[in-house]
Amino acid sequence: MSSLPITTKKRLQRIPQLSNVWEGNMFPVEEMMENIDPDLAETAQCILWIDASEGIVRSMDVIRKDTGFEAMVRALLKAIENPHSPGEPCRPQKVVVKDRELQFFLRGALQDLAITVDYQPDLPLLDEIWRNFKLFQQDSSINIPVAWMQELEKEAINLIWDQEIWNLIAEYDIIEIQLNTHDVESLYACVMGMMGKEFGVIFYRSLDSMKQFRSLAVDLDDEASEAELERSFLQQDCWFLNFSHDEDDDKKGNLFDLFSKDDDEVEALFGSIHPYEGIRPISEQEEAIPVYLAVRALGLFFAQFEKELEKEPLDLLTTTFKLTLPWDKNESFSVQVNTMPELAVELEEMGDDDDDDDVVLKTNLIPSGSMFNFGFVPILALPIIDDKRGSHLDLTDILDFAPDSNIPTFMVQNTRGKIKEIIDVLAEDDGIESLCFALGNHDGEKVCLVVIQTYEDEYYLLSEINCDARFMKALNKWQEKVEEFDGCCAVAFAMGVTGASKGNPEMKDILGFFETTMISVEDAGLEDLFDSI
Repeated sequence: MSSLPITTKKRLQRIPQLSNVWEGNMFPVEEMMENIDPDLAETAQCILWIDASEGIVRSMDVIRKDTGFEAMVRALLKAIENPHSPGEPCRPQKVVVKDRELQFFLRGALQDLAITVDYQPDLPLLDEIWRNFKLFQQDSSINIPVAWMQELEKEAINLIWDQEIWNLIAEYDIIEIQLNTHDVESLYACVMGMMGKEFGVIFYRSLDSMKQFRSLAVDLDDEASEAELERSFLQQDCWFLNFSHDEDDDKKGNLFDLFSKDDDEVEALFGSIHPYEGIRPISEQEEAIPVYLAVRALGLFFAQFEKELEKEPLDLLTTTFKLTLPWDKNESFSVQVNTMPELAVELEEMGDDDDDDDVVLKTNLIPSGSMFNFGFVPILALPIIDDKRGSHLDLTDILDFAPDSNIPTFMVQNTRGKIKEIIDVLAEDDGIESLCFALGNHDGEKVCLVVIQTYEDEYYLLSEINCDARFMKALNKWQEKVEEFDGCCAVAFAMGVTGASKGNPEMKDILGFFETTMISVEDAGLEDLFDSI
């Protein structure tokens, strides 16, 4: 077959590329549809593309069996450009399929998109997600009353989401919730969200399960395969609470957008993971009751000890709540909640042993749809930025150069709202200390990672760019100019990505200007950066 049209390739090449790995396959739908649409059951199959790195579904389509591999490409393009929530538009670094013929077909179709296509006969996470779709269809009669689930979701949003408890404690600060009801003695709560990726709570059903998973995660090295990562993930024994938002949002998946949502636009998702069951939604009343009590007790605990939980390390904090169920006021439950300081030290040391020297590269700062280029900003024009209402100007040494100098500037452009959010994050980190361009090979492709380090010692990925001849020429020319300024340069953030100045922002579009210094990969301590992506 021929590859994609040139115009389509150019459109896709403008979409940011992340280092994630996606998995895809075509599955028969007979068992799912035989009681709903017998004709469709005999003639259809389902295409599923998932992000194996994040564990989310990117796209899902039902097609006729005789449609051919072209449908896999169409579904993949949908996963790239218009994914299901909470995904955001992006290109994967690699896709993996279970069919050799499909692998060769996709290699031809995806030429020039810098997407590696691999074959793997077994894709455990993809198969597990598909099995749960089938179970959900075959037994849609979840034995939990709708009113119970509504109360459970309301408590989760009011007590967990609204308090943003992930801003108070670290992932190694485990909270014990002693229930002693419905065959559950204690749950061990681990908060997700401090790294800005996934927000929620994991309720481990045993301390051994939690420790075992932490140990497996630490032991996996950077060369671990997707299958090894998936197997470790599925070894957990827990209930979990995740937060998502309405997929009708026009800019899906952006974490800044997620926190701007009203409560009625945020969805609480409850599920279970077990080595023998895999991943599934909670489905029984016997599960809903301990999960409800755990969510409510944890939320009340954070409300009571908010000030104490802000301290690091945590002291031993303990309290007991008398709780009732909203659907049954006749029975009360005594629930004790406490921190586990000794366990926190143990888990923190376990993590430190593995990554004492690792740089944590945050990839959630720059939203999808951003544009980047190399530019030059006249020193004489800086007052234009400073005079703009709500702008941010961060200068130290630039004003020592000749007034008619043009400062080499790396430009980031998006909408006004998104740029303001980026600027607020960097201003809170006291500005940008250094800028680094890390060149290397990733999955057989030469790429450049544009990385900044803030004065709070946080590392953020600004962009991942394919190193074609045009880019390298522009980078070399720009770096030569930076050397003329003894390494002094700037990073500017501009609005106007949807306007006339798209791709070429003007001075009036710049809302944030941060002076910084360009340094080498070695000076930045990023020599092993490509080993970690």
